[in-house]
Amino acid sequence: MDATRIKTHVRETRCSNVVIVGAGFTAMEMSKRLRIRGLDTSVVYRSDQPLRRWDPLFSDMIREELDHHGVSFIAPTHTLAVERNGGGSALCLVTNDGALEADLVLFALGLRPQTRLAIEIGLSLGQTGAISVDSCQQTSQEGIYAMGDCCELFNRVSSRWTHTPLGDIGNKQGRVAGGSRSFPGIVGAQAFKVFGLDVAALLPASTKTRPRNQDSIP
Repeated sequence: MDATRIKTHVRETRCSNVVIVGAGFTAMEMSKRLRIRGLDTSVVYRSDQPLRRWDPLFSDMIREELDHHGVSFIAPTHTLAVERNGGGSALCLVTNDGALEADLVLFALGLRPQTRLAIEIGLSLGQTGAISVDSCQQTSQEGIYAMGDCCELFNRVSSRWTHTPLGDIGNKQGRVAGGSRSFPGIVGAQAFKVFGLDVAALLPASTKTRPRNQDSIP
């Protein structure tokens, strides 16, 4: 839905200048797509290199690829506000290092699990801050299931529960919730492409994890 709206906005408004806040998977892939369409594209990030959780060698290569294709990487920079601009561009991104004019500002900052409802009804949360589930997606209360970005999942490499919010994972969890099948978990493989650079890694589970214990809920 967001991708369709962005594509429509770019086409109908004749957008020519885009600023992306964040430098994770989504930000990198969006910078590629927007630059290929001929838009002036800048990435603003709080750390000095993209994908700061990855090995610095990978981050250096990604930044070189961005530079090679004309994507401005403005970092380390902290975003303070987005304001309407009275000048030629529609928006102004205010940072600690000055202001950037843009026709479109995209935020690709990741997410935190939405657990307010779970807390209100007394469901257990894991050490990751996401909802605790077993391999059939059942929460700490019988008959209540959780899946997708709000819940934990099992990392088969580290043998620990972690929080890895991805759409395809949520889809798989939804297919087993409440049924006789179980979701075995993930291996933590991550891959994406930045222009001509294919990037992939097998990442360890988050430091905020809990050990697996007979698929039980703590």
